[in-house]
Amino acid sequence: MKVLLAPASFKGSYQAYQAAQLMASALTQIQPGWELVLCPMVDGGEGTREAWSLWHKAETRTFQVPDWTGQVREVPFAWRESREGSESGKIQTAAWIESADVLGWHLSPERKPMRATSFGLGVLLKHVLRLRPDQLYFGLGGTVSVDAGLGLLAGLGGGFWAQERAITCPAEWSHEARLKPCEFDSKETQCIAVCDVNNALLGPEGARVYMAQKGVAKQAEGQLEAIYQDMVQEMDPQQNRATRAGAGAAGGLGFALACLGFQLIPGSSFWAQITDLKTLIQECDLVISGEGQLDRQSWLGKPIGLLNGLCQELDKPLYALCGQIQGVVPPGIRAVQMGGTAPYTDFLERVRSQFAAWFGAL
Repeated sequence: MKVLLAPASFKGSYQAYQAAQLMASALTQIQPGWELVLCPMVDGGEGTREAWSLWHKAETRTFQVPDWTGQVREVPFAWRESREGSESGKIQTAAWIESADVLGWHLSPERKPMRATSFGLGVLLKHVLRLRPDQLYFGLGGTVSVDAGLGLLAGLGGGFWAQERAITCPAEWSHEARLKPCEFDSKETQCIAVCDVNNALLGPEGARVYMAQKGVAKQAEGQLEAIYQDMVQEMDPQQNRATRAGAGAAGGLGFALACLGFQLIPGSSFWAQITDLKTLIQECDLVISGEGQLDRQSWLGKPIGLLNGLCQELDKPLYALCGQIQGVVPPGIRAVQMGGTAPYTDFLERVRSQFAAWFGAL
């Protein structure tokens, strides 16, 4: 029996690659003769930089920049040099910036989304661009902020200004704000934003979908939507970028990056292409996935939704071990809720127990 282990992250407990390793350990104890293939599933959010670095054998570098609370940190980014795919033999360079490294939930227990700023991401982006990479990937997802890139634009020396001060977060917004050009030179770099969701920026199915889970008060949701509309009016009056899939990713960061010339692509599909996921599934007898919470967002460009589609197409059974399950699970997935709350200190035991129930008698 050949099994593909392809979990996403269990937020607050384990990154996808850690969950895959623990699942492999548990399944080996239940069925030691099975052949296991590990393919941690990432989508542009937290953990994607590490997975991309491992896959491409990239190095980790750092710059000092402020996080979403303003605290200065050594923030990592990935850097890769390779002649692979180069017709001239010239060394090709690529960098990966992850929004969650500056805006992640894990950086502070505070939950003040209206004051959370992406300013440090703008500073990091400016530093990395000075290295002149041939390709720059920007992972979007797993963020506290909802500033639609207000801070990022300010970190690039531009964005919206009022009373001779840059506006860096929604709490500072002023209707007197005026747009100032950014210091952004990407002529030599292909810039790609890898988005963990496919929502546009505006409307009930836009970035607003994720406001409540980021801690935005109900009465503030309309205020934020109005700020977004004001930004779009100044930056994208024809709404060519605000309506793109992924513009609402990472609290609207996708929109700001699209206005800077980034191509927005779905993270799960991007990762599936890098790993040749369809072939991996085709060569296995069954697939086991999982994530911290399975809900309606899981089907909006998330890894488990992509896996489900491929498994249905290839007629492969899909099992999913999840921390919590909310809503209706589509047919074709055998999903089980572990229960409990993160962090799962007994994760290995919970996984082993469920695997024994599923596969112990085979």
